Amino acid sequence: MKIRLMFISLLAVCMAACSDISSGVTVGVRLEGEAMMAPVTIEFRDTTYAVKLDSRGRGEVKMQGNEGFGSLVYNGTVLPLYVDDKDFTVALFVRGNSMRPSFTGKGAKQNFYMSNARRELPAYELEETEFIEQLKSALEKAESRLDEQGFDLDFENLERVRLRYNYMGALPGYPVYHSMITKHDDTLSDAYYNELYALLDGNKEWLELQEYQNALMVAVNRIALRGIKRTDTSDFIIRQLQVIKEGIKDSDVASRVASAMAVRYINDRGIDDLGDYQSLLETLVVVPADWKSLDNAKSHWKTISKGCKVPSFGGLVTIKDKELKWEDYKGKYVYLLCWLAASEASVEEMKALQSLIKEYDDDSVEFIAIAGDGSQQYWNKVIVKNRFGGTQAIAASNRSFLDAMSVQLYPRAIVVDGEGKIASAVAPLPGSNSVRPFLNALPGLKSSSK
Repeated sequence: MKIRLMFISLLAVCMAACSDISSGVTVGVRLEGEAMMAPVTIEFRDTTYAVKLDSRGRGEVKMQGNEGFGSLVYNGTVLPLYVDDKDFTVALFVRGNSMRPSFTGKGAKQNFYMSNARRELPAYELEETEFIEQLKSALEKAESRLDEQGFDLDFENLERVRLRYNYMGALPGYPVYHSMITKHDDTLSDAYYNELYALLDGNKEWLELQEYQNALMVAVNRIALRGIKRTDTSDFIIRQLQVIKEGIKDSDVASRVASAMAVRYINDRGIDDLGDYQSLLETLVVVPADWKSLDNAKSHWKTISKGCKVPSFGGLVTIKDKELKWEDYKGKYVYLLCWLAASEASVEEMKALQSLIKEYDDDSVEFIAIAGDGSQQYWNKVIVKNRFGGTQAIAASNRSFLDAMSVQLYPRAIVVDGEGKIASAVAPLPGSNSVRPFLNALPGLKSSSK
């Protein structure tokens, strides 16, 4: 009898365990109309699910739990999603350049509402005060529509937060779009910046909302720009971190935003100046996962930062068909400009490079321009048209050096010393105000104008 009872108990435990394993919410996906077969992911704050589609464009994924707010990403389009304890299927109907989602199942109601909630923003040419007033009025209308839906409080409370940041998150971009339309820059008032600081509240539960995170990032960025003349030095990331420290009270939120800001900066500019803001990071970043993101970003640059041996050119040749070799430049600095022939910004930096070539003694520094794009014919056309001098190379078919130096954003300058070591992995660009002070501070580098 005891054995039988033990068997029944074990069976019950196993059944409960199996029930737990299969209790996750299922989200189905269907591609319809002219939808092309492309990867589909469903992304949440800390988890990303890849939807495996069959040959007909059908698939489903089982969630680990009630994920809350997230997004479905398909072919560059981001669709807001909400997952609670109810299954649902989303169908993506594509025709031409338009995509129309539809939802079926018990969890369809909230998702149908979110996909049809269009953000109605005021015109950016409005003056500051009127723009803010109309923005708040549009938010109130959106909140009224939410009140009419009769959703449960868990969803409604977070959706109200999402709406606030979806609308008010447009405020940091106002100065840029306003000046583009009106063709003049207006001085922003203290009231404008007070509205931005008001966005820096909240708590860690809100971090599952992408709109919240995005709004915090752009608000911090806009506040940090106040009084900052240059954004190409560590002064800017320091100011961003100071704004986070001053304005974001929730430590988990501050940790996430500080980490994200620093990762973005490191991805663009490397870690040569990490010491300038390291102490601020140590104060703000308190969540282990956020430190991991930082460590991942930093590890990418550890072998290509200041003082490291520069990678080989990897067989890269100049337009005169001469192979580039570091030993040919032993004893002199090399200033490399990585650029794109199809980029207006890159071409402007190439024009500025010509002035540097004339100003500095070619016995102490060599200027090399490496283009990362274009056909040989198009690239040569740009060179000839603008009469660019100096050593020129094209890396469209041989990116080994550019990849080794993690050149992803253009234009970008790199400086190598006479011993083949990196002096700056992300140096000042030729057209910047800081390039000459930077070059003049390099030991042994001489200006031909002296």
